[in-house]
Amino acid sequence: VVSSGRDSRLRHWLRSLDLGARFEVLSLGTGAGPADSIVHPRAAVIPWRTLHAATLGATWALNRWSRVQVNAIAEQAPGGGRDWSGVAKFQVQM
Repeated sequence: VVSSGRDSRLRHWLRSLDLGARFEVLSLGTGAGPADSIVHPRAAVIPWRTLHAATLGATWALNRWSRVQVNAIAEQAPGGGRDWSGVAKFQVQM
């Protein structure tokens, strides 16, 4: 079977692409307390606060010396909406 040049280029491009996803949860607190309590270092009870984050990323190896990496990050803090941010990076290694 003879493959076209286009198919081999597509296979090479897909082989040099890495995809990743990460989901994180960070919780801090000491126990149940009133939701409107003031948080300070000397508080007897600090209500739980939870932060959720999700990161989706892709890395594409252009050749054996360079890579392009992109990430999209979604963070959600308690009582707030979802905040999106992005990062793009070009890496050259020797």
